[in-house]
Amino acid sequence: MWSDDITRTGSIVPEITIAYFSPVQMGVTIYYRGVLKEPRNVHDLISEVSDIARTNTWGVQVVDNAWDESVSLQMVFEDGEPHFEGNAGLKGIVLDVHPDIDGLPLLFDKSGTCRSFVEMAEPARKRHGVSHVSTQYAGIDAHIRLIRFLEYIGDAYMLEWSIEDDSGYAAHRDRAKAQLVFEAVDDAIHAVTEAFSTIDMPEDITGKEEEFLSMVEDRIRTYLPDAEIHRLDEEE
Repeated sequence: MWSDDITRTGSIVPEITIAYFSPVQMGVTIYYRGVLKEPRNVHDLISEVSDIARTNTWGVQVVDNAWDESVSLQMVFEDGEPHFEGNAGLKGIVLDVHPDIDGLPLLFDKSGTCRSFVEMAEPARKRHGVSHVSTQYAGIDAHIRLIRFLEYIGDAYMLEWSIEDDSGYAAHRDRAKAQLVFEAVDDAIHAVTEAFSTIDMPEDITGKEEEFLSMVEDRIRTYLPDAEIHRLDEEE
């Protein structure tokens, strides 16, 4: 059984991604991908993770979609809020591990590949097999806890499994170094929030994408002159 015991152990240049659908995406995030040793083992994973969740007082949502039916999932918006309709073709569990973390999905398609709801709502050609969970507002201890939990899942159930995170902790195991990244990103978030607090963001930029993104980049550089800015188009 997994245990969550944590042993505590220069300047950071923030990276900012600009997408057409989300002008600024920031925050320390854990990324994970892989394939179950056996797809049928998903039920054992659900059972054990449910036990772990009860021990840690985590919320649980079990997902048990039909694997033998066509995927029909769609993301729809009501009052500006997204939700999903249709068959996602996924089985697994979503964990509510912290008030400041949206949810930790462990969901798998019929091949045993780890997927997400957002990914399954996209055309098959866009599916990349990477799930993620943002821990920026939960802090470094929650971040480390989840990395160790995901490592346990990999050892116990996965044939292939890789974990990366923006703080670098999954690779270097240096808590102090990872904390510096959290602090730098927090400063960047506050700077970007201030940068856009005094302008009206357009609801529709169709036909004006280049003009809009250039404005966003200029505004970010004013407040974060050392930031590395990456553009992300809809094909990525």
